[in-house]
Amino acid sequence: MRIGTKLLLVFLPLAGLTAMVAEVLYVNSQRINESSHRVRQAYQNYSNILDMRRHEKNFSFYREKFYLQRIQDASSRAADSLSHLKGLGEENGAFFKFAAAQQALKDYQRVLGILFSAEDRAQVDSQIAELEALGATLEKMAEQAIGLSWLPIQVATRKAQTYAWVFAVQAGLIGLVLAFYFSQLLVKPLRQLLQATQKVAEGDFSRPVAPKSKDEIGALAESFNKMVASLENGRTQLQQSAQELRKTKDTLENIVQSSVDAIVATDPRGVITFANRSMQEMILGQAGQEDKLLGVHISRLYLGGMGEARKIMSVLRERGRLMNYETTMVSDGRVIPILTSASLLKEERGAVIGTLGVIKDLTEKKKLEEDLKKAQAELVQTEKLAAIGRLASGVAHEMNDPLTSILTFGNLLREDTPEGEPNRESLDIIIKEATRAKRIVSDLLSFSRESKPSLEWVDLNDVLNMSLLLLEKQGVMEGIEVGMELAKELPLVRADSGQMQQVFSNLILNSVQAMNDEPSAGKFSESPPGERKLLIRTLFGETPDESFVQSPSLGGPFIRIIFQDTGPGIPPENLSRVFDPFFSTKGTGEGTGLGLYIVSGILKNYGAKYRLESTVGRGTTFTIDFPLSTAQQT
Repeated sequence: MRIGTKLLLVFLPLAGLTAMVAEVLYVNSQRINESSHRVRQAYQNYSNILDMRRHEKNFSFYREKFYLQRIQDASSRAADSLSHLKGLGEENGAFFKFAAAQQALKDYQRVLGILFSAEDRAQVDSQIAELEALGATLEKMAEQAIGLSWLPIQVATRKAQTYAWVFAVQAGLIGLVLAFYFSQLLVKPLRQLLQATQKVAEGDFSRPVAPKSKDEIGALAESFNKMVASLENGRTQLQQSAQELRKTKDTLENIVQSSVDAIVATDPRGVITFANRSMQEMILGQAGQEDKLLGVHISRLYLGGMGEARKIMSVLRERGRLMNYETTMVSDGRVIPILTSASLLKEERGAVIGTLGVIKDLTEKKKLEEDLKKAQAELVQTEKLAAIGRLASGVAHEMNDPLTSILTFGNLLREDTPEGEPNRESLDIIIKEATRAKRIVSDLLSFSRESKPSLEWVDLNDVLNMSLLLLEKQGVMEGIEVGMELAKELPLVRADSGQMQQVFSNLILNSVQAMNDEPSAGKFSESPPGERKLLIRTLFGETPDESFVQSPSLGGPFIRIIFQDTGPGIPPENLSRVFDPFFSTKGTGEGTGLGLYIVSGILKNYGAKYRLESTVGRGTTFTIDFPLSTAQQT
């Protein structure tokens, strides 16, 4: 007889018992469900009557017919909920006086109707007393209904507990019988198979299992003996195959390790599982340190972090491979430009088990490209400066002498002209316009001529103070509230103090002119709208903030200078053009448009990063990050 047939005969009594208990419990649960609905109706009825009593007390105290209307609404709801309680308690012999409750509610509504039309105070008082008496009666009946509604549930619960105990005892007895039967039918033969399996696991194939029955366990014993014989034959073949695979593995590993390109493999989570010597040399600087890369998440090597890793992985999942993707890695503060090609590693069934990437170090290539771009830019700049320099030199030669004469004789005539004379105002205009013409010539010379800076150790705080002092003495800071928040013990930088003063003076002058044209509300304080304020701050930081793109020039310490004004701001359409030469938003004849262009040129020569932020109506902020190289740090 098969084991399945034996088990079926054994489990038939248990299945019958289970079905019987399940049927009883199902019927009991149906009764509990029906009783639960009646409990909810009883509680709803009690809630409506309590609502009637609450408005009844309010009417007794205030004598407002508004509350009679509320009582009438609540009594209607009570009548509706009471209609569901007919026959309450019949299952247990405790009858709910449904007809009496309905009659009391009708009497209550009748008295309520009398109160609606009653005008005499004595009549109202007597009806209120009757209304309260009927309300108290209805409240007691509602409480009785709640108690009776719970009785069927309590009875059903006790029955369920009794059935559960009976079933547990019966199941326990049957379980003991089945346990003994199974121990003889299954456990003993399986224990013999287990012992034989342990011997096979230890490498002993000399102990077959003797089948003692003609059921599935006997067939299993015969199959086990055949499997042992097959395993013994296969073990010899596996040993031979393992030797061949080991040789192949050593050859492939030698090929991968000898590759000049970096090769790295990860598991599906992005954790590095293999890195060849070239990968170790690129990231760690030397080979033989594979343990430092294994177990590291690949996102820690990308400059873009987890975002870059997810971007690459999404392309791999979509296309299956990635070809010649250019990105950057970082190691010990070094930014490494790379060109990577990657693909998904899949098992035979197509499930992804990891990724494989081949990485080329583009550091030398990028350096050559940068050198080429720099050489081309220098060539273009040289040709441009040569052409504009010749033009500017000619303009300066032709214009400076006449302008000097105009200024000289204009000042002499002004000194000889008494105040109040009509010609004195004309002379002032001539002197002012001639001075502006000389400034335009000077700006053109600065634009066309790239002078070699005179480098020295400079404190940028001192240069800021000097620039501000010179502008104050010229009278351009009148009406401007200047706030200075300068960092203490700012490191010295290697720069040309004259060029730095030119940068700071241009930026301060731009802010002042913008606020003189159209002042606006303060952005960095709680001052009333219309005040003109300029805040100048210096900070010393170890690394640039996240708003800047990482670059080698800002890989270490830097000094931040911030100019923040409350001017009218720059419209978005002009924000990207303010650094273009000869672009100006001032009126005709009020500026050359070279100020910010010269500022950007000087800052680029020092490797400084700058950012201009502006909101119309809220002001403008100009931020400079001045890098400190190893030689510049003090």
